[in-house]
Amino acid sequence: PDPQPWPTAPNVGEPLGTAGETTTSVVVEEGSRLAGPTRLQLDDATGGVVAILEVTDDPASVLESYLDQLVRSGLQTGEPDVRQIGDATLTTAWAAESGGDGFQLSLVERPERPVWLQISGSHD
Repeated sequence: PDPQPWPTAPNVGEPLGTAGETTTSVVVEEGSRLAGPTRLQLDDATGGVVAILEVTDDPASVLESYLDQLVRSGLQTGEPDVRQIGDATLTTAWAAESGGDGFQLSLVERPERPVWLQISGSHD
């Protein structure tokens, strides 16, 4: 049988969704689009979300937009960690609150390749 079609992906300004108790609603930012359906994270009792997005605008600006969004939601962030792995640049950032929601954002850049952003969120 034919596989089921993917559900309609959220557009800019629409929430990614969650599998449970995360109270922070991350919405798709301008300059990015979902590469496929979000995966509702059921790895622990509280549930969360994992989303892979293609970055279609300046990667640093798009990452900053997501971090700003999370800060406006009341989460705290720190300086992103930037590492060079072969020809790839991996930038990892986080936003979290003690005893609440936490998000890890991983931006992967490679020369002449699409730029990807993974957002993984759960509840503490």
